[in-house]
Amino acid sequence: MGAPESKSNSGFVSNGLVRILCLQAMPEALVPIEAIYQLAGFETVGTTDCYRALHLLKTQRVDLFTQNIERPEMDGMKLYSLLKSDPKFRLIKVLFISGHSGSRYFREIYPADGFLSVLDVSKQLLLATAELLKDRSPFVELFADGTLPCSDQFENLCSKWPDWPGLLQGWEDNIRFLKDHLNHWPSETTGFRRGAKRE
Repeated sequence: MGAPESKSNSGFVSNGLVRILCLQAMPEALVPIEAIYQLAGFETVGTTDCYRALHLLKTQRVDLFTQNIERPEMDGMKLYSLLKSDPKFRLIKVLFISGHSGSRYFREIYPADGFLSVLDVSKQLLLATAELLKDRSPFVELFADGTLPCSDQFENLCSKWPDWPGLLQGWEDNIRFLKDHLNHWPSETTGFRRGAKRE
């Protein structure tokens, strides 16, 4: 079983707290990303089609856009440039999730956005997201009183991915890592880094 379609083909279907658009070249790469986000209570749309992602970015409210870098039809840096060159969409936060070393891309990524190694998704995805969206609920509450994000449909969501044995472990590792770094903010880790491109 591949990554489940989390929403209809039309895109987002509710006005949830946080809307996250996830673009990856391989369907199986979407599974841990969407699973962790949905368990945190966020609404996601996952896709492998960069043109669908671009359409959603331009027609629907997106709070965070996660994407990989290498794709056959349009690589992540080109799509990023298209997005940031348009004043109407350049404020959308972007988190690159890639197997490539981020060091070669930091100078092309603005400081408002970031890069996370795909190897660190299982522990640092929520940390990276909190860093980029710290002025948004539920992360405002997280920093104010330590309330951690969690879906009220937790058990139902877990049953969506019966073939991914690391689902709960990945969720628990992300929550633990997030809690451990709350007192060391802002936080750059071996997995997450902000961009360094000058305006």
